[in-house]
Amino acid sequence: MVQKRGRANKLAADSESAVLNDVSELTADWEDDDTRVIQDSEEPNADMQRLLRNLNAHNIALIIIGQKNLDDVESAGAYLRVLEKAYIFLLKFVRNNPENQQLLIEHLDEFIDDAGHGVHAVELVIEIFRHN
Repeated sequence: MVQKRGRANKLAADSESAVLNDVSELTADWEDDDTRVIQDSEEPNADMQRLLRNLNAHNIALIIIGQKNLDDVESAGAYLRVLEKAYIFLLKFVRNNPENQQLLIEHLDEFIDDAGHGVHAVELVIEIFRHN
C-alpha cells in the first residue's frame, strides 16, 4: 500500500512538473513580445478578421476583459498577461477594419478602465478610432 502511494505521489509530481514546464514556455514567449504590438507596416488579414467576426471570437476577449474581480485570482501577474493577450487579439481584430471597430465602440468604458494596467488598452482605443 505504501509503495502504491509512493508511485502515485511520483506520478503526480511528474505531472505537476510537466505542467510547470508548459507554463514556463508560455510565459517565456510572452516576455519576448515586443512592447509595440502592431508595426505600422503590418497589414491585417481582412479575411481572417471577417471570419473571426462571424465566429464572434471577439466576445471571448471581451469576457476576459470584463473579469475585473482580482480577489479570486492566484496570481495578478498571470491574469494581467492573459488580459494583455486579449487586448492584443482585439488590436489585430480591429486594425483597418471599420466593421470590427464599430463592434467594439460600445465597450470603450471597459477599455479605458484598463488604461493604467499596461495591457495595450490605450492602443486599442486609438485603433478603434483610426481612419474613422
